[in-house]
Amino acid sequence: MANNPESLLLRLNLASPGVIAGAPGHGALSRADIAAVLGMGSPPQHLVWLAEVRYLADSANLGRLAKEAWWSFARLGHQRGWDKRDYERGAQLFRACAVVAVLEVLTEDLRLCLTCDGRGEKRRLQGGRQVMTTCPRCHGRRPVELTDATRLEYLNAALATIGHTMADSTWYATWRHRYYHAVILLRGWGDELLRHVRRHAGAAA
Repeated sequence: MANNPESLLLRLNLASPGVIAGAPGHGALSRADIAAVLGMGSPPQHLVWLAEVRYLADSANLGRLAKEAWWSFARLGHQRGWDKRDYERGAQLFRACAVVAVLEVLTEDLRLCLTCDGRGEKRRLQGGRQVMTTCPRCHGRRPVELTDATRLEYLNAALATIGHTMADSTWYATWRHRYYHAVILLRGWGDELLRHVRRHAGAAA
């Protein structure tokens, strides 16, 4: 399978999410380092699954990761008072949003900004000297953010596998912001995972 978001999402089956190849590690940490750290400090299971898929090239628990994202997204919808029909576990649209958000976040390593080489900052001349400023392309995010139109395209590619589609008007009026909440939730998992890895990396060395 081609290792890019378009190919992954066009092949997506909501009952059995596609396979991500996995990054070679994180920073100076190898896959072996990360695998060792996962055995320390009892991280939550969903963080272990996230590490396995994103950094260890092990997609065996990708389905479980996607299902946990779906349930967490549903809980978020309940907390925010969204229409119950939209966040019940059987709602295919809500499920599709969660699964596609998982794949968006997992493939961020494939979209590192070429303008700043993934650093989030660029040097520029100011007052006769070089200063570091936020990258004008990725705005410090490092991965290039998908556009709303691209997210809708991916979501509809997923929904098409179960015979559904989302109109542009529905996406922009209601679901665009809800979908981004799922992305933020999953990025929070990634941040939590990296904090765990950094906390225990010295002991694994």
